Amino acid sequence: MLQRWGNWMWVSIYSLMLILLLTPFSPFVIHFVMVPLVVLFSLYPLKKTAVPFLVILGIYSLLNWSIGLLLFMFTLFLLAPSLLMGRMNRQKKHAAEVIFSGFAVLLAQFMLVLVIAYFNYDFNIIHWLEKQLQAAFGTVTTFYQILFPEIDFATQFRELIDLIIVLLTTIIIFLSVYLSWISYMVGRWLLMKRGVELPAFLPIRDWRLPRSLIWYNIIVIVAGLLIEDKTSFLYALHMNLFVILLVLFWLQGISFFYFICYHKKWSGVFPLIGICASIFTPILYLFSIVGLLDMLFPFRQRMNDKE
Repeated sequence: MLQRWGNWMWVSIYSLMLILLLTPFSPFVIHFVMVPLVVLFSLYPLKKTAVPFLVILGIYSLLNWSIGLLLFMFTLFLLAPSLLMGRMNRQKKHAAEVIFSGFAVLLAQFMLVLVIAYFNYDFNIIHWLEKQLQAAFGTVTTFYQILFPEIDFATQFRELIDLIIVLLTTIIIFLSVYLSWISYMVGRWLLMKRGVELPAFLPIRDWRLPRSLIWYNIIVIVAGLLIEDKTSFLYALHMNLFVILLVLFWLQGISFFYFICYHKKWSGVFPLIGICASIFTPILYLFSIVGLLDMLFPFRQRMNDKE
């Protein structure tokens, strides 16, 4: 019976999450809203799920046309990456392939939506985000200025807003990666609970990035020394590439830390502490340097040869 009505069950769970998006629970639910769709399409092809989708979205439209249309457009946005990830799960593709495919589709759709919004509705995401950040930081600036009048918080927050605007592309990329990753991880756990076998993850200690990233890093560093105009397109491109490479080398450093803990038989808690301590702190740069050195020199091979 569960197998027969499973498509209705997962569509119903997704519809419940759509309702929760209209409530104060939305900041939590938004992280996992794609999970039921990934699980659904990992178990059933689209032709077996079309009817439940149309029925539930039709009910929403009858109750409130504007909300129903909004939920339909939101579902349409999540449909393509979820379908692709589900299909690849049914084909037993490796986790990295599934996550990357979901990320690529999400990123392409984000960019497409922004382009359509700009040309059809004259909506500029940069101007809108700038206004939202100025409004958000306005009250905070006043509060901190009262507590610490000797510090020019207005200028510091203005620089922070400018940096966020410059890194908007990177933020969208990371958001796409995160949604694809969290949807796959939670979806895979639910599928495994149902007895669906999927390829095992490559252990973090064995993650290795292409050595060609070293050359990209050198190019970015040299470009940063030559670009002087902080309002130019080249500066924005440089900053986005710099942050992306920084995070990639950080991942390589985390992988090397896991590798050391594994060979030294240390507790797996240490890498987790390192990850938590490095997020949004200068320690992130330390792990990035470690990751760069790990790519430059054969430390892992030497440790394996000593055993």
